[in-house]
Amino acid sequence: MKKIIINQFNNKIIFCIVIFALITSCRNISSIVGQKDITSKKIYSKDTEGGNGEGYLFEIYELDKKTIEKFVNDSSKVLYPKENRYVDTMISWKKTPFVNNDNIKELIFSNYIVDTLEQKHLKSLEQAMVDSLSYYSYGYSEAGENVYKLIFYLLEVETCRLFVFEHSV
Repeated sequence: MKKIIINQFNNKIIFCIVIFALITSCRNISSIVGQKDITSKKIYSKDTEGGNGEGYLFEIYELDKKTIEKFVNDSSKVLYPKENRYVDTMISWKKTPFVNNDNIKELIFSNYIVDTLEQKHLKSLEQAMVDSLSYYSYGYSEAGENVYKLIFYLLEVETCRLFVFEHSV
């Protein structure tokens, strides 16, 4: 009987740890696009990690049309995304075409990509950067002239997709 109670207790602890990990690992889309009550679904995720925290994360979320419409019509979108604790400089939402001031495109598209699905998604991102129906925002940290941390968001209005790209060098 004692063994069963201990096993049940251990199962509850493991369950709580798993739930905590799931909650803390979820991206806060609301703080990125500045809208509440968002329905989103992650449709793609690729995470690579090298030594010393190097690597990149590329994710795509599908958002509901209501969120997209509210975002497009919301004049306060220039206040988002909120400052990010991982980067020193954060550029608020702007309408595409993307202006490549800080060699951001080179950081996004310079990765060695083997995965054909990733290539397809990166081509979609690249096309959306020049499309006039999208919005972008990014943040970065630099040492001298070199960007060593990048967070890039692109909201594609037509397809209701949010691209998230993070890169650490």
